[in-house]
Amino acid sequence: DTYVVYLNSKLTSTLDLTNATGEYKVFWYNPKQGGALKKSKVKKVKGGAKVELGKSPDKKQLDWVILVTKE
Repeated sequence: DTYVVYLNSKLTSTLDLTNATGEYKVFWYNPKQGGALKKSKVKKVKGGAKVELGKSPDKKQLDWVILVTKE
């Protein structure tokens, strides 16, 4: 399972994983600069609840894509 969240002008997001099971890795991607995926303080989340995805790796940049992938 993979989830993609786009943030425009927000520092963080909540993802509803109430119907999902297992653990998921959280990566951030800067669509303006490209390059490698980045990690923030929240590196993993668990299915079965609404989860906070943490704050962006760079608080000055407000345009982010969050990739949440099942382990």
